[in-house]
Amino acid sequence: MNRDEALSQQMVTMVQVLFAVVLGDGLVTNKDVFLQPSQSPVASMALLGVFITAVLSWIDWHRTTSANPYLLSRDSDVVHNSPLTWWPVAREYLRIVVDLCIVALYARLALLVPGIAVNPSATVLPYLETLALVFVAYTVAGVLRKMVFGPRASGLISLGIGFISFTLLAAAYGATAPSTPGKNGVFLSAALALMVLYRLFVRPLEKALKKNQRRRRSTVGIDIDGVLADQIAGVLERVRLKYGLVLRASDITAWDCKLDDEHDIKTEIEEALGHKDYILSMPVRPGAASLINGVAGRHRVLIVTARPESTNELTKHWLTWHGLNSYDCLLHVFPGKKSLAELDYLVDDYPSNIADFLAKGDGRAILVSQPWNHDLLGLDEWLETDRLVVAEDLTEALRALKRWE
Repeated sequence: MNRDEALSQQMVTMVQVLFAVVLGDGLVTNKDVFLQPSQSPVASMALLGVFITAVLSWIDWHRTTSANPYLLSRDSDVVHNSPLTWWPVAREYLRIVVDLCIVALYARLALLVPGIAVNPSATVLPYLETLALVFVAYTVAGVLRKMVFGPRASGLISLGIGFISFTLLAAAYGATAPSTPGKNGVFLSAALALMVLYRLFVRPLEKALKKNQRRRRSTVGIDIDGVLADQIAGVLERVRLKYGLVLRASDITAWDCKLDDEHDIKTEIEEALGHKDYILSMPVRPGAASLINGVAGRHRVLIVTARPESTNELTKHWLTWHGLNSYDCLLHVFPGKKSLAELDYLVDDYPSNIADFLAKGDGRAILVSQPWNHDLLGLDEWLETDRLVVAEDLTEALRALKRWE
């Protein structure tokens, strides 16, 4: 377990304990209602709403946090090199605060039940308003997750439906005749039904629709090294220290550029990929976020890389900290075999990947210009077709993708 996972698990445990305390205290505070529900039917309905809301929320929150953990480590080189070093970690602590606020709102719901038990005719408007506030907190937490983990981290449409539904329910309650046990029972039953509907039908439906939409959309594959990331900057310093050679990026005109009798720049990069610091401190290329965000939503976005699978977690970490979150999947493939990824469009810097992709399918490709691909080796037959564009930068690559839509 790495540092982020350990810190995230500690925070998850803390929130879980508070969930348990709220539920346990709710039972103790409302033990008479729990043990004799027929004596206080309105309060029983309110208490049932609290427990169903809290339990279903806990289940969903646990799944969500497992997929989108808190990233709290301050030790990442990427964090220290970021112009806003405080924001990534502050954002994650804000997520925790919002999650704790949600638990506090559940506690408030439980504390409102005794008053309903004492006087079933008392207004339940604060109870209904608190449920609407719960959805405000859900939405804030969802936005914070999406900032880190991308569009799939939260269903804001279903959250909006939930907020509007409970707001309208509270407004309808306040606009109707004075509260009575019958009226309170009807509105509390409606609140319970809405919460169950939201958890068991609305959220799953939004997820299913998004999944189906992703299946229908065309798929764009985007390479990391040489496209999103500058893999050369970090390796040049390693070359200087190891071989005494002072090279510039423009000097790397081929991957078999010799460093000594046994090593070339390609093997040096492959070796460097085994080191955490090299991956995490790799500079992001200008326009990388605009490229991914510009095609996400309209297309399914795959990050397709020839990096070994052992780099998976560090690569995801690098993508996250640089705000490159709007992708659907990170896929590791063999070099020169990106045609196996079943893409409609490929954005890459390696001519062999482009040639293999174009030759084995009917998709379109963008070669991002770099010193090592200026010879356009193996691409002659595609240069005069509308299936290949050579882009000088990522802004031009994005324009080409939009032109093909």
